[in-house]
Amino acid sequence: MLKPRLAPFLAAALLLAAPVAAETGKPARIVSLNLCADELVLRLADRGRVASVTWLARDPRGSNVADLARGVPVNRGLAEEIVPLRPDLVIVGAFTTRTTTALLRRLGIPVLELGAPESLDAAYAQIREVAGRIGEPERGEDMVRGMQAAFAGLPPAPRHRPTAIVLRPNGFTAGRGSLADEILARAGLDNLAARLTPDRMGQLSLWRKSSPRSRTCWSSTPRPTGRPRWRTNCSIIRPLRAAPAIR
Repeated sequence: MLKPRLAPFLAAALLLAAPVAAETGKPARIVSLNLCADELVLRLADRGRVASVTWLARDPRGSNVADLARGVPVNRGLAEEIVPLRPDLVIVGAFTTRTTTALLRRLGIPVLELGAPESLDAAYAQIREVAGRIGEPERGEDMVRGMQAAFAGLPPAPRHRPTAIVLRPNGFTAGRGSLADEILARAGLDNLAARLTPDRMGQLSLWRKSSPRSRTCWSSTPRPTGRPRWRTNCSIIRPLRAAPAIR
């Protein structure tokens, strides 16, 4: 049952929710509720067609497009922020902003939901999907070709590969068969997690990650306080790191 306090909001939302049609047939007011989608939208669509991206897009510690996001309205994934923008396409992640996503669909607002690619081919397919949905398929193909060329230009893997590991919050890491595992292999690195856990998204203790028999490449970003702040590894945001580095 609809809560009484939400009734006025939904009544107004129904009046506002009708998307604004673009003369070109392309979405004219695109909203992103996902950091990975932020980068795709900001790189593929003309700026005037981007109505809002997440607040995370402006943070250079976790975003590759902080400069592109400057001046673009931001949101925190709340329906009351999104509906008044009258978007004609909202791009969301499959595991975030679920309440907002459900409400937007109830209001008839077009929603494109993105999963987490588990391979480079899946990442390329997702880029093409977003590019096609926003009416910029050629730009999507250009992005894919650029990524493929970057990987093709990597030097051959050394005989003895340096060991690397991708660290995520709460001890999670990227194991065998994950997108990060494939990228590390393409970059000539040996994914430690692929040998220590059978899962794509397994958990490892700090003791196992810091084994003295392994050379480990830690992936993190510092907070202003100096304490580590782990960065979410988005496939289509970071298509290539050619050499091991501490981030």
